[in-house]
Amino acid sequence: MAAVPPSEELFVTGLPMNCTSELSKQVFSQYGAVKETTVLPVSPGKQAAAGFVVMGSLEDAKWVVEHVNGNVPQGLSNPVTVVFATPKIQRPGGKEKMMMKGMGKGKGMPPEMMAMMGMMMSMMGKGGGGWGGSWGKGGGHVHPPGKYKTMLCRDFEATGQCSRGESCTFAHGPADLRGGKAA
Repeated sequence: MAAVPPSEELFVTGLPMNCTSELSKQVFSQYGAVKETTVLPVSPGKQAAAGFVVMGSLEDAKWVVEHVNGNVPQGLSNPVTVVFATPKIQRPGGKEKMMMKGMGKGKGMPPEMMAMMGMMMSMMGKGGGGWGGSWGKGGGHVHPPGKYKTMLCRDFEATGQCSRGESCTFAHGPADLRGGKAA
């Protein structure tokens, strides 16, 4: 596997279990400007936290990798491992996430695409096939039996889109609600 190219984004392991993004930013700000920090949830069985630190410049990032890696940063009690982060596109699920990146946070689909999706969903909800029906014969419904949600997503209700996508536990329109009725 090829070496990860130097970048402003660093991957840090060995952080305290109770580490927050704020603490991580405070610790790494001692070594240069920090644009952003993200501490990941600690996986079961792990004894330390990990996260990403985006430094303000490539020079600062290189300095941190060369001088902080394997050492105990001021404010912490154990050594940390600091390496250049694998580019997002090369991470598991990275290509799919990058495809969605152009939409930006809170923007969702372009209006033309939303209109087309709305038409398709309404056709499917009116018996255009789906689970339990056959195309052109009606009687089907959009979601498999027992998969209806009971409350409308507040984000979707307010803006017509939801940043959580398919992982959202709330309905994104009448077709998602139990029996196709608004709650």
